[in-house]
Amino acid sequence: MAIPLSVVPDGRRALSADWIRLCGLLLLVLSLGSCDRNSYLRPFGYDRASLLKRYTPQDDESLAIDSVDLLQQSRYEEIEKRLDPSMKNSKTRESLAEMASFFPSKPISTKTVDASVVRSRDSSITSITLQYEFARGWLLAQLVIQTRDGLKTIGGFHLTPGPRLD
Repeated sequence: MAIPLSVVPDGRRALSADWIRLCGLLLLVLSLGSCDRNSYLRPFGYDRASLLKRYTPQDDESLAIDSVDLLQQSRYEEIEKRLDPSMKNSKTRESLAEMASFFPSKPISTKTVDASVVRSRDSSITSITLQYEFARGWLLAQLVIQTRDGLKTIGGFHLTPGPRLD
């Protein structure tokens, strides 16, 4: 004959176990919610910046940074040569000039904040987001670089100004 471990009725024991599980789940969610993305990677010996550097194609990143530099210098013709033919039209130069006006001055810092690569058998598409810091604001530049048969073209070029930090 087995001796019961507890004198609590089965219904109350189940309720108690559910309450303990709920509290444990709540503690887990609260602890994860207070972490930043790097905290998830540190136990494995990584941080987000090193992983981004490792998996971003350096030639695509260089092309993106160089293209934004050309835009800042108003060297539109050189950018147009890099654009995918599907991106060019009669308003391309006008659009580039408008984008160049988003740059208030020379940036204080530039860094790659996001990148993704989609590869197929004979091509790849890399999306790179660059962050530019200025004395009174921020600017994000996102470029999409298409590589087909060894030829790299820009398939997307977008700027998003950040808030002014007056």
